[in-house]
Amino acid sequence: MSTEQTQIDVGAAAPPPIPDSPVVDSSTTSGSSPAQEAVVGNVNAGDVAEQVTEQPTDVFAGIPSVEELTQQVEQKVPYSEAVLRLRTELEKVNPEYKTLAPYKPLTELGQPEELQSAYEQRQKLFSPVINPETHQPEYDERGLQKRTSQPWLQSMEEETPGFIPRHLNDLLSYEYTDPATGQTDNLLRFHFRALGLDPDRFDDYLKIDSLVAKTNNGAVAPEELQAIPDTDKEAYKTLPSSLRGAWKDIPEDEQRYHLDAAKDRLETRQWREQQEQQQKQAEETYRQQFQTQLQQNILSDLSTVRKEGLTSLRDSLTKAVQLSSDPNVNSAYIDAIVAPLALLLSPDFHDLGSHMLESMGVKLDQNFNDSLNAFVAARQEYVIAQAYQDAGLAKTALKEADGKFARIMAKFNDLALKRAQTFGYQAKQIATENGKTLATASAARAMPGNGSAVEANQGILPAGMDPYSPEASNYLWQQSQRRGQ
Repeated sequence: MSTEQTQIDVGAAAPPPIPDSPVVDSSTTSGSSPAQEAVVGNVNAGDVAEQVTEQPTDVFAGIPSVEELTQQVEQKVPYSEAVLRLRTELEKVNPEYKTLAPYKPLTELGQPEELQSAYEQRQKLFSPVINPETHQPEYDERGLQKRTSQPWLQSMEEETPGFIPRHLNDLLSYEYTDPATGQTDNLLRFHFRALGLDPDRFDDYLKIDSLVAKTNNGAVAPEELQAIPDTDKEAYKTLPSSLRGAWKDIPEDEQRYHLDAAKDRLETRQWREQQEQQQKQAEETYRQQFQTQLQQNILSDLSTVRKEGLTSLRDSLTKAVQLSSDPNVNSAYIDAIVAPLALLLSPDFHDLGSHMLESMGVKLDQNFNDSLNAFVAARQEYVIAQAYQDAGLAKTALKEADGKFARIMAKFNDLALKRAQTFGYQAKQIATENGKTLATASAARAMPGNGSAVEANQGILPAGMDPYSPEASNYLWQQSQRRGQ
């Protein structure tokens, strides 16, 4: 399924520390951004232009609305029919025009090919790590997609030979502040610590061979333990072999001293191991709870964004077209138009939505499905980054998700307007057919009809159905279509 949500296992990751990083509640993960607030039919592309000072020209300025022009056509106002066709075509291209308007300031930065090259270089900085065997993206221990800048480095080295060596020292000497500790140091020393090494002991590491200390307690023979009290045997086993070898020559009080010290060390080690085990169990419990909550947050976040987008689409469509003078009938038509689009956004019903659109003559290309999948993946990554308190990655993922979603909703806007035109044509056909059958249906209103096949073929409504209701209109239209077949 093209929009199947990936269940990313974040269980392998160490969640944020238990005291300092509670699991992010779903109410805080949806994120407020321009793309979420986009009204379909008037799509805001907030991800492509942070600031736009110039207001786009209103292409509809001075042109009557579709409803007004329709009335003028019925009144046979001169040129109204031509203007109506013009207005209808403008309605189709207006979302695309408004989507492209924020890009206008970019034309001042260079030629299209220059901007394209700069964009491609930036994308290479955050290239996904692809497994060479499975050819699938790899994820780190937190469940976030791994990123690498190697393609960018390779590109820059090919473009400017010697680029990497010249900038390596800049990178290693860069003063970096660890967000976890607030400690500032150059990256070389941070790299030493990441390897578990002490950067202040660099000279010792150069002389590591001479500093290696070999310790070997050796095996404890059963005969040795015979002279040791049962309560001290485990402690005795931890003593160095050199001390045990001279055990018989050591005074009893010194033996007691060594055994007591060994017992203390053994008890301390056992206590530490017990604490470590308890800590591991607590971390595992927290990790499982964290993973469960995170998956719930992902589902809740996607549901919220979809709902907001579809609500915006429906509101925009309601303002743009009027398919019936009856508000209830008009609302039913609008819902019928939005329904297959809503199914497209649902992972469980995406295929059904695609099938419904195909039956209406609308076939979605693979690029649309790819954009839909990319939106879901970016939104998931945003929620995961929020949970791990990675503000930088969360901002990047949110911006990518918003851009994808804005384009998806722009496509939905176009599909909705096309479907509205189809519904308007069907509504006229229904009205014409109802004019022929309404008299018969009205007579049947008082009859105790049972909805038999004979009554249906005669255009008579089932008992209890109001002939003036939207249900009656749809029923009569369906029956007329069947008789036409």
